[in-house]
Amino acid sequence: MTMKHVVILLLLCPLLTSCEDDETNAPPDQDLQDWTTLIIPNGREAYAIAGSIDDTLLVTTMMSAYYTTDGGDTWQESPDFQGLVPDVVERNDTVYALRAFGSLKDYAGPPFLADQVYAGLADQYTTNYGVT
Repeated sequence: MTMKHVVILLLLCPLLTSCEDDETNAPPDQDLQDWTTLIIPNGREAYAIAGSIDDTLLVTTMMSAYYTTDGGDTWQESPDFQGLVPDVVERNDTVYALRAFGSLKDYAGPPFLADQVYAGLADQYTTNYGVT
């Protein structure tokens, strides 16, 4: 065996020994009993979440923000969130709405980032998770 064969064998050892049966990472069904299902108004997907399900929970969709104070049984649309609300930042007792800030139309980087709306412009905030 030549030195070249030894080096190739040493390089392949980690690859050959790492082949194991792949187990799924899905949790057992009994673990799902601890999860809470929330239905967001108008069937929209959640973009950002702040607060607590036990107190007041704020959920933003692409066009609106909703809050619940009863564990998700009823939802109220939060006032004054005009435009896109793709994200929020929770800092101390204040939640800042990161509204959409332009797009990357003139961006010269990776193609998957072109024409994307991104969060920024934190000019709106709430101190009670969207109630006011």
